[in-house]
Amino acid sequence: MKHYYNINQINRRVAKTKLKNGFMVSTVFLGIDHNFSGQENPLLFETMVFPSEENFKDLECERYSTKEQAVEGHKKMVRKWEKESDNQGWT
Repeated sequence: MKHYYNINQINRRVAKTKLKNGFMVSTVFLGIDHNFSGQENPLLFETMVFPSEENFKDLECERYSTKEQAVEGHKKMVRKWEKESDNQGWT
């Protein structure tokens, strides 16, 4: 008997933050390993920055092996892009 789960039936969202400049930081569980080299730990989580909730042109992306790393990576990305926003006057 094979065991599997439907990726569409689970909540893949780890975190989502809308910044004051309208940018969105989103962290999700990918469901498959995105480490295509096979030389290191699997990359199962991803944080991306988008211009807005409607515009999905990615501005930055980081991937992680564990949920704990993804949560911390999301926080770092939010701080980085809030600071970048302040420096660029994107408010």
